[in-house]
Amino acid sequence: MKGEMGAIKGYELVVRTISTVGNYNYLFDYTFQLDGTLEVRISASGYLQGAWWDDAEMAYGTKIRDTYMGSIHDHVVNYKFDFDIAGTQNSLMAVTLENEVVQQPWFGDDWGQDFQQQKIVRTMIRNESDALLDYPKNSEGVYVIVNEEKLNRWGNPRGYAIHPGMSVIHLTNLNSKRTKNNVNFAKHHLAVSRRKDSEPSSSSMWNINLPGAPTVDFYEFFDGESLEQEDLTAWVNLGMHHIPRAEDSPMTLTNIATSSVLLTLFNFNDWDPAMESMNAIVIDVPEPGEAWSGDENGVEIEYCLPPRVGKFNYNGLSTFKEDGTPAKAQRVSEMRKQAESYHAIFASTEL
Repeated sequence: MKGEMGAIKGYELVVRTISTVGNYNYLFDYTFQLDGTLEVRISASGYLQGAWWDDAEMAYGTKIRDTYMGSIHDHVVNYKFDFDIAGTQNSLMAVTLENEVVQQPWFGDDWGQDFQQQKIVRTMIRNESDALLDYPKNSEGVYVIVNEEKLNRWGNPRGYAIHPGMSVIHLTNLNSKRTKNNVNFAKHHLAVSRRKDSEPSSSSMWNINLPGAPTVDFYEFFDGESLEQEDLTAWVNLGMHHIPRAEDSPMTLTNIATSSVLLTLFNFNDWDPAMESMNAIVIDVPEPGEAWSGDENGVEIEYCLPPRVGKFNYNGLSTFKEDGTPAKAQRVSEMRKQAESYHAIFASTEL
């Protein structure tokens, strides 16, 4: 049988940027996979912001040093995704799993004829008022941005699904007066609205000052407008409930301080497009007793191997002034004291 089996090396392209916000270093990763999937990930590292340890404060953190407490806190980062699935005219579909009871004549034993089974329910979410969303429990469903007018070969609307990855959260405190309207974007896992130039972001740096009437009230975006074949924007939260632990000292670890979402093809193509990659190896199944043969599509094996990682090389630290110009070189201990003084973490050990 010709071309019966094959394999493809699963390459990924990772685009990373790092931002320092106060005491935290945030790593932003965008991972592009061969089949068209995009994974968006954020990870947190850096010094853990906290306070002096007091036994009476145990409910609000963890003792991680002799006199230091890591305080419980949340990270919620809102991403804006502008989907254009086979054009700008898109709709929002919820795909969920439900159970139903059916009767079959061949179930005639002592258990009766009733049989419970799963079924797929596809529901179009037609207006913004219904588009403040949380992920289905037990992963019993997915939200999909589709183009109802563009179908694949099998008659399915072409789309991209929003799949939760690791640690997808929203705020636990939803009714505080201090966050009445100024962090509404963080109160759901995701939301979908009409794309508008007048709604460029889900919040503002000034929102903290006006909880009741913030500069940007995210909920005002969702005013009942149609989501049926319109230019749509998805607002997706990533983050973590950071329960401190001793292992967060001296630096927060990114193995669990991480959150991700996957944007995956959902009937966008007729089959897995990765099968058409140049480095695919197709194997022909021989007749019994004959030799196996494979077709490498003319791609040399060297092209499929990553380059060797060079020896470690470090050129030292660089400091800059607020205007971006280079600053006078300092000892590491002085730079550390300067960085930590904002958070009242005073380092006395010379490095």
